[in-house]
Amino acid sequence: MTIRWSTRTKKVAVGAGVLLASLGIGGTAFAATGSTTGQTPSTATKGTHPKLRALLRHSVVDTRVVKTKTGYVTIESIKGTINAVDPTSITVAAGNGTQVTATIGANTRFVRVTQASLATGDKVGLVEVGSAARLIVGPKAAVSPTS
Repeated sequence: MTIRWSTRTKKVAVGAGVLLASLGIGGTAFAATGSTTGQTPSTATKGTHPKLRALLRHSVVDTRVVKTKTGYVTIESIKGTINAVDPTSITVAAGNGTQVTATIGANTRFVRVTQASLATGDKVGLVEVGSAARLIVGPKAAVSPTS
């Protein structure tokens, strides 16, 4: 049986996979997109070359241009600190000085953070498609040692 994914699902999965890999987060990129097809592909980082995984884990800003049925779409991911946030937009600055501003809308997914909990100075990962934020990922929770 062949699984056919929509172009939007592919773009979100690729963008989320790049972001999650750059944040060093394990698991599947597909699961992070929240797809409801019931089928899950293999993990985004499983089976890839270790040097590629290391490159993605340490990347700060990544821009990809993807060809779709309606034209070309720019997917940008950034890992950094929130400079400004309001109910409709977010600005994230990377350590190298690059800033990305994206609009927050109904299609924006939040992982390990909520829109209400976002504040200036928080560290997040952001995947932007066009100019719209599609995925905002908070840092992993710190594991406290049990003694």
